[in-house]
Amino acid sequence: MFVKNSSCGVYITSVGGDPGKSKEFHHSHAQEPGVFMEEIIKELKRRGVEFEIEDARMQ
Repeated sequence: MFVKNSSCGVYITSVGGDPGKSKEFHHSHAQEPGVFMEEIIKELKRRGVEFEIEDARMQ
């Protein structure tokens, strides 16, 4: 089973195995928003709010 991370990533998130405490946790990155950002974007669109959103960039 793979689960999507609940991160604030807009264009990238991590996808991993079973959630919870485990001795090993393997994950990879996916080019899609995290669950939290999916919900924020969906709600802003539902309310008709115009917005621009992007991930923070690290230098």
